[in-house]
Amino acid sequence: RRRGVATLWVGQLLNRERLTGDGQYGWLPLVRDRDLWPMQQKLNGILKQTADGLGDTYVGIDPSSFVGADFVDQGHFSARGARRLADDLAPLVRQLCR
Repeated sequence: RRRGVATLWVGQLLNRERLTGDGQYGWLPLVRDRDLWPMQQKLNGILKQTADGLGDTYVGIDPSSFVGADFVDQGHFSARGARRLADDLAPLVRQLCR
């Protein structure tokens, strides 16, 4: 901040199509797949509050604009998904990072 560097906070997206059942993916023990997205939404809310409190920019990407093909598993982007995220972020980065 002292150097004038803009900080962007980006909420985490998950592959909601693969997180609907009672199973457990394994990277988060004892949490059902169907409970991961609601939990992530809460964490994204905390992230937004933190960014706002610091005077930074929070970017909340619309999760409904991403589908299963945008991911290779429950949470990692495919090449297509990574490109879509970059396309969504690029205008804001251009605006804030001049």
